[in-house]
Amino acid sequence: MTSSPPSRPPAPVQIPLDGTASGHLPPAGPTDGELAALQSAAAAGERAAAWVRELADRQPVDVHGTVLGLVADAIERATGHEVVPDGEGHLAEELRDRPTSYALIGAAAPAGVPELAAGERIALAAAVALAAAMPGTALTWFERELPMLTEVTDDAVAAGHAADTGR
Repeated sequence: MTSSPPSRPPAPVQIPLDGTASGHLPPAGPTDGELAALQSAAAAGERAAAWVRELADRQPVDVHGTVLGLVADAIERATGHEVVPDGEGHLAEELRDRPTSYALIGAAAPAGVPELAAGERIALAAAVALAAAMPGTALTWFERELPMLTEVTDDAVAAGHAADTGR
């Protein structure tokens, strides 16, 4: 007795972000839930960026403050309208690379790394990673994913503030 090969479920339909896949209408625009998720992500990004600017302002080495300021700008942009810019769902390469390389490796090798408490460094790494993850949600289900990333971003910033009080 031979058995037939197992049936495969149909492959998921890949819908380009411009909505031009055959048999599908272009999206009518973000739903109310999607708009709320985008607004929440942008607000969390602004809070995280404000905290990183606080870290930048207290740096004794100017280059560290400058670089942390660039990181704050990148966080703000990555969590704002560029999460889903005109439906493209990706950031410019220079912006995507800036947060991870500058914030996690340090401002400049000859000048050392930014002066941060251990908990602040961890919170900064988390905030940068979460901001970097947000644009990828445009390719999946950002109405569901952005609120979770937003909540954890706020938790990272709160942990960073708490680490500063423990210095």
